[in-house]
Amino acid sequence: MENKLPLSIQRQVEQGISILKQGGIVAFPTDTVYGLGAGIGIRQAVERVYQVKERPRKMALPLLLADTTQIGEVAEPVPSIAWLLADKFLPGALTIVLHKSKSVPDIITGGSKTVAVRIPAHPVPVILVQGVGTPIVGTSANLSGKPSPLTAGEVYSQLGDKIDLVIDGGRCPGGMESTIVDVTGETPIVLREGAISREELKQVCQSIVFTKEAKAVHIAIGCDHKGLNLKQSVIKLITQMGHSYEDFGCYSTDSVDYPDIALKVAERVAGGDFECGILICDTGIGMSIAANKVNGIRAALCHDAFSARRARQHNDANILCLAAGKAQGAVPEIIEAFLTSQFEGGRHLRRLNKIRAMEGKLARK
Repeated sequence: MENKLPLSIQRQVEQGISILKQGGIVAFPTDTVYGLGAGIGIRQAVERVYQVKERPRKMALPLLLADTTQIGEVAEPVPSIAWLLADKFLPGALTIVLHKSKSVPDIITGGSKTVAVRIPAHPVPVILVQGVGTPIVGTSANLSGKPSPLTAGEVYSQLGDKIDLVIDGGRCPGGMESTIVDVTGETPIVLREGAISREELKQVCQSIVFTKEAKAVHIAIGCDHKGLNLKQSVIKLITQMGHSYEDFGCYSTDSVDYPDIALKVAERVAGGDFECGILICDTGIGMSIAANKVNGIRAALCHDAFSARRARQHNDANILCLAAGKAQGAVPEIIEAFLTSQFEGGRHLRRLNKIRAMEGKLARK
């Protein structure tokens, strides 16, 4: 990325660096829209950003960095997948959510333990960060809920003289927002799809999960003693994806009978208390057989994303069964496919109605 600027803009940037160091707030062009910056170590400056934007304090502010070496200054720990994503897509339209380090004040993160960081593919914010010597707050230079400005004039029309400087670098390209990836859990989660495509992300991380199409669901989950470790991982994953759950056991590695767990989960799903269920045992076979004895349950044992997707689209499966003894690398993709896919109806509804008729016929015998 070329950091050389026209002299007129360079002078504005030098002024902006001075203002930021003194606790002021500055608007500037980026590779997407105009941003509003403040020094992260100056509380009154950060408070002004919230005030000027009329932004709720619980909404965290993202940080802009000059290069990848600064990631370690604001985040701890930094997982290997974060470095892989940064090396591939930064500078650029990727925002990475990490566990914040102690150096990041709570006022920036809205009290959260995580922080969002990005390295813009634009010389002005990069030079500002370099000049200040630390990462800076980098949120859009608009009133909360209003359109993000693409020109200095649009910044003035919204924020007026409430800020100390607007660096006029011409019109920003606008376009798609940055893609936001949360790497704070065991599996990377895409919180917002943007300029970086699914295909590009999958090339770097096959297990990455996309949540855009998934509505939050209430899940009944259970396992036998062989499935306990995988269940704990699955609970972390579905929680990270924004779903709620109730755990029906087991809770230790002491031997239990899987039909007992399967019955608890299946009855509650069939009764409408939960939108779907997840059952785990060594092979997944016993759980699926037991659960399918309950009327209204369509439990599917899935070993890959394709079968999980088809189980929902064609069979309207309402319980996903997983094999703890099988390689677990595909589990995040399986769960994503199951929770984001919808029943397609049509000819599949006709076939599903025949299954329901079979259930009714057998129940009357």
